[in-house]
Amino acid sequence: VPSQIPPLTPFEHYDHGKDADPTFPDLLPSGKAQVEEITPYIGSEVCGVQLSQLTKEGKDQLALFAAQRKVVAFSDQDFAHLPIEKALEYGGYFGRHHIHQTSGAPKGFPEIHLVHRGADERAGIQFLQCHTNSVAWHSDITFENQPPVTRYIVGYKKEESDFLLKFLFDLIALSQDIQMPLKWTPGTVVVWDNRVTAHSALYDWDDGQRRHLARITPQAEAPYETPFEGEIGHEAGN
Repeated sequence: VPSQIPPLTPFEHYDHGKDADPTFPDLLPSGKAQVEEITPYIGSEVCGVQLSQLTKEGKDQLALFAAQRKVVAFSDQDFAHLPIEKALEYGGYFGRHHIHQTSGAPKGFPEIHLVHRGADERAGIQFLQCHTNSVAWHSDITFENQPPVTRYIVGYKKEESDFLLKFLFDLIALSQDIQMPLKWTPGTVVVWDNRVTAHSALYDWDDGQRRHLARITPQAEAPYETPFEGEIGHEAGN
């Protein structure tokens, strides 16, 4: 049953990536960590690193590395075996926890967002019986001050706005050059920068197994418009 939580309030966010050593000596130690870039622009897979054991410096470097690579998958992690309090303490280092008002959560821990598929779940098969692919879009937190959805571009006529938005939505959904495909394996932990990415699930399994996912979402700064370099008043030194 959805719970009643207070509205989001402004807060001062600090990005720990600003404190990180850009050579990542604590996150990706030489001779221990193996890193594979999935594409030149987005996505890395990392082996040989245990996130739960990172020092403060390592966490700072994780924030920077995730911002640079957008999506990072770490294999053979022990997060699923950590006490929930420890997992939340870890996520809280990077920002105030977001509480998903309509999702399932462990009792007493609304900060954990759960996604569950039972062993008898057949929604994927039913979906693909009516569609050619699993590309879809939804937003389930539209009540927030900055919901992750765009309905209309101010200053354009409706037909112009609809045309541009369709182009942008198709660009995100269909451009394989800016996508990172990830096949889950036991122990996988994925870190992504939700400020500049969107995620989508594929129906790439039908093995009769239960699927159970937990997500921790630190909040960051409120969105704001950054002037283009070269604009009047934004020249170097101004």
